[in-house]
Amino acid sequence: VVGAVWDAGVVGGGLHFSAGDHVMIPASDSLDQNDGFTLHAWIRPEGDPGWNCIAEFNDGTGFGVHLYVHFGNHADFGTDFLFANLIDTGGHHHRISVSGVIRANEWQHVGLKYFGNNYYLFVDGEQLDPTFTDGPFEATLRMDSDLYIGVRASDAAPAAHAFYGHIDEVALHNFAGVDLQELYRSSVRG
Repeated sequence: VVGAVWDAGVVGGGLHFSAGDHVMIPASDSLDQNDGFTLHAWIRPEGDPGWNCIAEFNDGTGFGVHLYVHFGNHADFGTDFLFANLIDTGGHHHRISVSGVIRANEWQHVGLKYFGNNYYLFVDGEQLDPTFTDGPFEATLRMDSDLYIGVRASDAAPAAHAFYGHIDEVALHNFAGVDLQELYRSSVRG
């Protein structure tokens, strides 16, 4: 943990991030999930304009699969949106976003599922219809580097893609069958 501060979360304690604070999980074969995966977290963003990194695979020179929120308007993806980019080993981008679903200063459970060359976004347990997508694809995803929580490690100015707010209960599962609706409900019930 670099710079992030332990604070209250949804499930026990979570971390508060700002200006380049992050957690780095070293690369390992167990993180490289090309046969399908579910990535999810509880977030409470502060509404900082622009790109806020929740999680991103990054080797320090380039990035791979990542999950972000964005506050403000973006010409391609809308306003206050959840965004994922599944970058493959050939450097091709496979993007998906859902506009108008992210709220500042409120806890929300967000998720990304990938399986069968398709990918889906979730907020508070509900699979959402994308407002933008590059569509299905067949490729090997770039997930063979370190996994960063809260920042883009390859930025010269890390605060440019820093997450401002709280992140709790980040998880990466090696299958897409995780029931995010039940997980959301059980966390809310305590």
